[in-house]
Amino acid sequence: MGVSSFINKMIAQRLLKTFTSGQAALTRSMSMWSSGFEDPIPHKNEIKNAKVTGEYKKKTLVPIKAANPTATCSNYLDSEIIEFMRVFLKHGKMHIGMRELNETFEIMKDIQLKKYYKATPERREGIITDPNEILIKAVHNARPLMSIQNVRVGGSVYKVPAPITMKRSLFESRRWILDAARDRDTKNIRIHDSLANVLIDTANNTGRVISQRNEHHKTCEQNRAYAHYRMSS
Repeated sequence: MGVSSFINKMIAQRLLKTFTSGQAALTRSMSMWSSGFEDPIPHKNEIKNAKVTGEYKKKTLVPIKAANPTATCSNYLDSEIIEFMRVFLKHGKMHIGMRELNETFEIMKDIQLKKYYKATPERREGIITDPNEILIKAVHNARPLMSIQNVRVGGSVYKVPAPITMKRSLFESRRWILDAARDRDTKNIRIHDSLANVLIDTANNTGRVISQRNEHHKTCEQNRAYAHYRMSS
């Protein structure tokens, strides 16, 4: 190796080292908050528990990050409603999605009140008239307990049952509900009417979404012999 080649190699190594260290410093400085800032308490209902555990007093003495833009302390807007709204939106226009969901809630309230007034006093206790409660119950009723992964082994693709996280399970439930509501005669049936009926049926453990959930679980049960392929995915 000549002297000029050795010098060029050393210069290249120094330039690369400087570039790498600069990139690392840039990556560290990209965070808006330094390590001394702590996350805020998500909801005001958790403040009471935070005072018991001492977390509330600790957070009063340290800088706190800004709250998430979607965070709310409203007693009329549950976190599950916000998550459902995120899946419901197509173009990110929250005010339009909230207006559509409120109209769906009005239809659900009207349907349930008609059932309530027609029912006997003994059956009225089992009729839910709160739309928020109906939506939350519908999402949890349709939640799958397992996921299905497509695993290729050799030249074949197997549907392998696998564990599923709670976050993913609730997302699949919301997606199934919205897919069932959107699969309609768009000329004669509005999304509000379709979604209201789907949510009420799912909250009562009936309807298309519950059938899809049961079929999903049936497939997991039938393919449990392929569970050992999951580690190869």
